[in-house]
Amino acid sequence: MKSYLEALARLFVTEELPAWRPHLRSRAELRRAPKRYFAEVKLGGAEPIEQAVSSLRRLRERIDTERMGNPAKLIVVTAGGPAFEYPDETAVVPITALAP
Repeated sequence: MKSYLEALARLFVTEELPAWRPHLRSRAELRRAPKRYFAEVKLGGAEPIEQAVSSLRRLRERIDTERMGNPAKLIVVTAGGPAFEYPDETAVVPITALAP
């Protein structure tokens, strides 16, 4: 499992956010393990974008929402073009629209 996660990180598919340690009087960590974010950027074209949207929808159907809850948002990040959202709250967003 560790080598798989390392390979995804090298390919810039996942990014780890370290555990959060507040600078309070307590030395307790609110989170012990890093949180991982999964990122999928499509280079363009209507067909690949639609395939990515379909893949995200299939992934959403496989999530155990009883244990994990519903995903906050399904987003296909593209290299450019317009941003739009489907009625099921799946969004297509160009990377240029993202900001810190």
